[in-house]
Amino acid sequence: MNTEQGKKANLRGQTTCELVVYHSSQALYCVLMEGDQAVEVMQQELPVSNPASAAACLNRHDLMLGKVRQVLPALNCAFIDIGDDHDALLPLSEAPPEVRGGQTLMVQIRKRTPTHKGHQVTTRLALPGPYAVLRPHAAPLHRSKLRALPENLREDLFQRDLERLRKLWLTLAQEATAGPVPRCLYAFGDPCHMALITWTGPELRRIRVEDQVIYDKLYRLLQNIMPEYLPLLHYQRPQGDFSLAAIYGLTNLTSQLHQHMIYLDQGGSIVLETTEAMTVIDVNSGRDIRGSNVRALRLRTNLKAAEAVARQLRLRNLGGMVVVDFLRMQEDDDRQEVENLLCDLLRLDRARSVVYGFTAMGLFELVRTAI
Repeated sequence: MNTEQGKKANLRGQTTCELVVYHSSQALYCVLMEGDQAVEVMQQELPVSNPASAAACLNRHDLMLGKVRQVLPALNCAFIDIGDDHDALLPLSEAPPEVRGGQTLMVQIRKRTPTHKGHQVTTRLALPGPYAVLRPHAAPLHRSKLRALPENLREDLFQRDLERLRKLWLTLAQEATAGPVPRCLYAFGDPCHMALITWTGPELRRIRVEDQVIYDKLYRLLQNIMPEYLPLLHYQRPQGDFSLAAIYGLTNLTSQLHQHMIYLDQGGSIVLETTEAMTVIDVNSGRDIRGSNVRALRLRTNLKAAEAVARQLRLRNLGGMVVVDFLRMQEDDDRQEVENLLCDLLRLDRARSVVYGFTAMGLFELVRTAI
């Protein structure tokens, strides 16, 4: 483990988390809480008729058994019927050489697209687990979360998970030989499944659910994938207005994810604007900063803003170039303190960020890879 990875693992180990799972009439939410703050969200719109079921929705990573509708060499792609409203798009570079119309093909959703387009799929399959990623036609991969675990446990957990995924793959390959086409063979991208394999770790203290159907689903997933985490699963019976969303202050989570202005503790705010090229974040003092201690006020506001920036990057899963216009600081020590804090907070992020720091114009630049 290099120094940067070690720092990230140590910071993760010092942070305790909870996983909160609940639904509204429109969507299912899996929220990772650090203290009293929501830091990551996985959500999925649900069928109105059955809000506790996500079976009718397709997600990135879902493994599908589809039928080739047509092959278009001129466009270098094939269209695959996966049971969605629109045929999925498979690049011929990722299709078997003998692909032909009417053929049954196992594909995986690589990228979800807007509702008026078909999803992008691939035949380069990858079955994700909590510690391993099985690639049936390539070498397996280690999950990065292994770095946060004691070194003497890593290989054992990886091999156990890999063996489980191999057995699952054999079962799925057998099931694909019969039954209706198209259909979903395994919902790897289901938010409950993704939340468990992504967020379970030494820092997780509790998993709280308020719906019995979802509780049963999580129980089965944990039993099959990580039975050691079953004691953390708790059913919270809804009582009037005391829902999990209300208890954790998440009732306005959807609107918060789209707010342009976020207010800071002790005054000030940040304003987020996402463009095609980059995300721009402006820091405002929110008060008259003229006076005898302008430097201290600007530093305090910028430190609070750095915390908010790191949280919003994770919460909204923002990727690409990010430019932050902090309040102007004249002293190098102040700029370094803000940069150090933001770098420390970004180490808690699963996504990789490259920090370029302050420019000659006083703007702070970084690049984050969206998950």
